[in-house]
Amino acid sequence: IDDVNILRYAMATQENTIIFGPTGTGKTMCVEAYCAEDQLPLVVVQCHGGIDPSVLFGLSKMASGTSSFEESEITQVMRYGGVLYWDEVNFTPARINAVWQSVADARRQVTIQELGNMSFDLHPNCQIIATYNPGYEGTRPLNPAFKNRFATKLFFDYSREVEERLVNKMPVLLEIADRLRGAYESGDVETPVATNMLVEFQDHAIDLGAAVAEMIFVNAFAEHERAAVQKHVEHLRDRISEERNDACGGDDLIPEEDEDA
Repeated sequence: IDDVNILRYAMATQENTIIFGPTGTGKTMCVEAYCAEDQLPLVVVQCHGGIDPSVLFGLSKMASGTSSFEESEITQVMRYGGVLYWDEVNFTPARINAVWQSVADARRQVTIQELGNMSFDLHPNCQIIATYNPGYEGTRPLNPAFKNRFATKLFFDYSREVEERLVNKMPVLLEIADRLRGAYESGDVETPVATNMLVEFQDHAIDLGAAVAEMIFVNAFAEHERAAVQKHVEHLRDRISEERNDACGGDDLIPEEDEDA
């Protein structure tokens, strides 16, 4: 059974879902693909310290001396159905997680103070999905009570099968990923190599040339990491050029610099 079908099951059983794993493993892409395939409204909440709990559900407005309340997209998806997606939920400060915890409660009921403490049940087709990267800098450990609100828990790791399909024109990049992920595990490199970084390396190599692609890839790492990353890339530079030339016949959109110039 694939991940999208698991999300369909969670929708049918009204289970909240939490997806966790390293950065760049396709967590958000999976949610987007699921919503696209099933034609579900998707409301994305970027969880961070700047979220104001007073406006999560909407805004109070004054017009001609009369106060009114304009619902947010969050409130609309809870009332009328769709996917409420909490992205990077472990970046959220405690005051917001207290709100999320009540929304994710098994009773599936929400109370909005701005509407006179009006309560309503979540729509039967309102699905809550959260994602996070464990141990990422600036994150907070999730409250066990909060995690228990999510009956469906999925771990996304880097998938060799998926990456082989995505960078099939330059498989040498998979070897670079293996080397750098090993360095990440040992602590020699602090920036994880996301799948999208490999795809971008391949695209840049084909469109702009191997040297430009290498430069862009290395610059994605912190300054103090670049020398170590450069050594791993240089070790495979000949294969990078060979596979790049095989993929596009050697033509660059931006010509390589003439070494004799």
